[in-house]
Amino acid sequence: MKALKYFSYFILILFILFIITGFVFGDIKYSSQITINQPVENVWNIFLDDSQQEHWVHNFESIKTIEGSNEVPGSKFQLTVVDGGEEYVLIKTVKTVKRYEFYAFQYDNNVLTNNQEFLFKATPEGTQIVANEHITGKGMLMKSIFVFMKGMFKSESQKSLDRLKILIEQK
Repeated sequence: MKALKYFSYFILILFILFIITGFVFGDIKYSSQITINQPVENVWNIFLDDSQQEHWVHNFESIKTIEGSNEVPGSKFQLTVVDGGEEYVLIKTVKTVKRYEFYAFQYDNNVLTNNQEFLFKATPEGTQIVANEHITGKGMLMKSIFVFMKGMFKSESQKSLDRLKILIEQK
């Protein structure tokens, strides 16, 4: 009986540490980058082309315009992704647009808020894209879980940029 009591205390302490981890480190920030062998105008246009997203956005299922357009701040879109057989709907809100240079938007649903910024820079090799992401889980449990998923989020972001590079360079 004593062993069960100590085991229960141990589990409780682990759970408390897990929640504290989310409280202290709950926001995830990371960057990814890639250089694409195409002019910045071509990269920008394909990046913003909703009909091309299925070819490079991770787990993409569909996107629907709620209001506005991709190059107008305040515009909203409904993005549907499928992960592990589960469908997730996110609302994308365009935040900042500086044509051929900077694009920022926010994905939001009941689980997370994901702010993404993309910097486009012409280089001798083509176009460099730097993606900065800031993910915040909604609620302490999600914040705690996301702390341990940072590597997965960063990896998927880089894979999406890699697929974008392949898509654009094949055109």
